[in-house]
Amino acid sequence: MTGVFDTWENPFTGETVDVVHVANDPVDMHAPMFAVGRGGKPLKLQFQRSGDVLANSAEIPLFYSNPLAGDYQKYVGGAYHAMEIFNNFYPADELISGDSLTISRMGWTRVSQWLPWMEMGSRPGLMIVNANGFSTFDLEDLPKNLVDNLKERYPLYLTPPPLDDHRPNDTSWTVFKKHLESRAEK
Repeated sequence: MTGVFDTWENPFTGETVDVVHVANDPVDMHAPMFAVGRGGKPLKLQFQRSGDVLANSAEIPLFYSNPLAGDYQKYVGGAYHAMEIFNNFYPADELISGDSLTISRMGWTRVSQWLPWMEMGSRPGLMIVNANGFSTFDLEDLPKNLVDNLKERYPLYLTPPPLDDHRPNDTSWTVFKKHLESRAEK
């Protein structure tokens, strides 16, 4: 499937639900969070080289309080847990020389609970999202329907945030909570 969907027919429940797009702003890292490993020692990244390409992988387990649950999450299992897996490929000459670094290709996989807008509640199961991409500074390299959607709905994604942006990180769940709260206000 390709395209941008605003509704989704849930194959488990037969219900059609509104899609709340994963539009986390910001998704950022204020400081190099992974610059040190456990025990405060410098983090050592492992790379594999194949010709003029260096590759590395990282598995990032996510555990945080679910903003949709109450104060007793540790007793009832309301905490959010997911796993993100990254595979990045870099031009070896840029990484070794220290020149401006770009990720030429990347793979991203996420294994997580159902997104809250899916209205799956506590039904057993997981989502697996598997994506790949590339670095570009040219909107012409992106699919037209994606660029049109960004211009219409999420224009802030067309410009990177300032380097001194200190807003707290947004998640799919905090975005959904804001969506519910804005609906309740209407």
